[in-house]
Amino acid sequence: MLVSSPPRSSSFVVLVALLLGLWLAACGSGSEVARVTDRPDRDTTTEATEQRPVAPALEKPAGFEDVTAERFDDGKMWTFSNPPLDYFNETYDMTADAEWLEQARLGALRFSDSCSASLVSDRGLVMTNHHCARDFITKVSRGDEQLLEEGFYAAERADERPVAGLHVEQVVDMEDVTASVRGVLSRSGDDQARAQARRNRIQEIERERTRQVSARDTTLRVEVAREYNGVRYVAKTYRRLSDVRLVMAPELQLGYFGGDVDNFTYPRFNLDVAFFRVYQDDRPLQNESFFSWNTSGSEAGAPVFAVGNPGTTSRQKTIDQLRFTRDFTLPQQLNALQRRSDVLEAYLEDRPAAEDTTNVRNITFSVRNTLKSLTGQWEGLQDDELMARRIDREQRLRDAVNETDSLRQAYGNAFIRMADTQRARRSTAGRDAAFVFFGSNILDSRVITRGLYGYYHHTLRRQGVPPEEIADLRESAMDVSDWPDEVEEAFLAIRLHELRDAFGPDHPTVRRVLADTTPEDLAASIVERTALTDSTQFVDIFDDGYLDSGDASLSMMQAIGPLFIRHIQSSQSLTDREDNLLAQINQVRLSTFGEDTVPPDANFTLRIADGVVQGYANDAGEDVPPYTTFEGMYARYDEHGPDSDWALPERWLNARDELDQQVPLNLVSTNDITGGNSGSPLLNRELEVVGLIFDSNLEALPNAFIYRDEQARAVSVDVRAIQEALVTVYGADRLVRELTGEAVVRTGSAQ
Repeated sequence: MLVSSPPRSSSFVVLVALLLGLWLAACGSGSEVARVTDRPDRDTTTEATEQRPVAPALEKPAGFEDVTAERFDDGKMWTFSNPPLDYFNETYDMTADAEWLEQARLGALRFSDSCSASLVSDRGLVMTNHHCARDFITKVSRGDEQLLEEGFYAAERADERPVAGLHVEQVVDMEDVTASVRGVLSRSGDDQARAQARRNRIQEIERERTRQVSARDTTLRVEVAREYNGVRYVAKTYRRLSDVRLVMAPELQLGYFGGDVDNFTYPRFNLDVAFFRVYQDDRPLQNESFFSWNTSGSEAGAPVFAVGNPGTTSRQKTIDQLRFTRDFTLPQQLNALQRRSDVLEAYLEDRPAAEDTTNVRNITFSVRNTLKSLTGQWEGLQDDELMARRIDREQRLRDAVNETDSLRQAYGNAFIRMADTQRARRSTAGRDAAFVFFGSNILDSRVITRGLYGYYHHTLRRQGVPPEEIADLRESAMDVSDWPDEVEEAFLAIRLHELRDAFGPDHPTVRRVLADTTPEDLAASIVERTALTDSTQFVDIFDDGYLDSGDASLSMMQAIGPLFIRHIQSSQSLTDREDNLLAQINQVRLSTFGEDTVPPDANFTLRIADGVVQGYANDAGEDVPPYTTFEGMYARYDEHGPDSDWALPERWLNARDELDQQVPLNLVSTNDITGGNSGSPLLNRELEVVGLIFDSNLEALPNAFIYRDEQARAVSVDVRAIQEALVTVYGADRLVRELTGEAVVRTGSAQ
């Protein structure tokens, strides 16, 4: 289940960025204009001479000295602004050109804020994963309906249900704006000054270009994508469509068959699919570009392409950064996730689904998913073979710098300064644990998250920031949903424990917050008296001014808020330094390896990844076939029974004899994917749909740091399984005709 991870509130990122902008502006951001350059700022910390410090050689783990880097270690998440069409054509015997690429781009969508999707008809029909749609399926349930459990199909177009708050986005134009961004950077400023100047310039470009494009079409907006940590900037014009309606979704037991046990494994037997429709002016969207449905599917060895929006990878970070991630970042995140997962599991234990009116189950699914994903990443960073390959690739960059006068003069200090920066991070890493997932809509106390929004919003108003400049802040604050007081109290106590553990009981802020009470007692007292646990009361407090509210949470937030700001300021200064250094290192990377083999790290922007349908040998030496079937799904049910994660709804049990059980259900391929790729279409050379990406296997989780395809695989729902289920189990004739353009042929009658 590939949702963007670790889960955090994207709206809270907006909040932090806004705060940082104000803080840095107050400190002076360095507005001096420099000449336009086509490469990152050179290192100006020492005088530029021929004798620059030489980055020391790296040592590989013992026993892995002969391991070497490979051509595609940086992955295959190719950008649409710099696609390797010659490589595609030569490798897969095809004729991809600019028209082919445009069709691939226009057929793909971003789905909400964390998934991918695609247009699969000329009437706005959208396909994505069931697990990407779970929250929205729950949201459109009416009265006593349990659509997440029961499934949904709109037999007539009038039955398609509008989903409030859901949007999809399509990239309609792209332009390189690197010169425009880099032209305002101050070469004499420090890392923070350059970073703030860059952020300001990006915001200016986005604001001005959005104003221009929205004047002709109000659905258009511009977003600047930063690639290679600042080697390149691309302005992307998105068409955002917000009238999206649910058309079809199977039952949860089909979309999440096997539950957390099977998550990130293979063989799999999931029907992880959902269909929506985009409307415009209350009519189905009329779109020329879409991906046709290939009813024949794929075959082993066939080339396939995944087009979607991968969230985050770290393949271009340095070895020093990866070691910090291994030793601190991931362990802290895993500890925080486990604590919260335990609370959510305890809440849901023996509680029927019908009693969960606050979406706790869907949150729990996401937390479990992220725990498993990050555990796989952490284990990957302890893999000596993986680290040896990363070390070999970085050593080639260090050698290129040391052996080339121009590179040594420009970037000779980059690796040394990056190592120093990681040592600085390690000196304060223990306190980072106090703020892991801080302010997350998913993983933090609602009192903390809403209190932060209220605290900062009121502070900005007092400073005279115009209302229109913080309107997004209010909108984001209103997106924070309610949940049970039982969960809220436990999450707040966890956060208070993390604060005390990280800073110590004698820290002034900790003493001010806790005084002589325990985290549990303080959490219980606040939850009992605060208005922040109720969305309606929160609106009034937020608009009237949280700092004047006298709310029971106010004293706590007035202590924690400034501490968090200082933490963000300190952390951001190191992040700004890292970003500038990585831009320098990535310039060397592109010069050394070439752009045709080095796509930028994932950043939830549109990419196209090539691969082939292919099984693999597992660690026991057994061959894992590229396809599974419905027969295997029913065998899992027979093995585990109706009270397990492999239970099947009655509709599926009734259809057992009529369903063609030899139809391929799931398949694996070597496509390069990560969180955010959920819902990506799997396409053949003609850009026809042959599958739907929904997961990777466990072996692919370390691919966050290096691309390997010996065992790592993307897992998809086979197009043939989707069609067979729609026809035989759901009787979704209208939907099948739209997808295939053909009359429905049944192997049996729908139940």
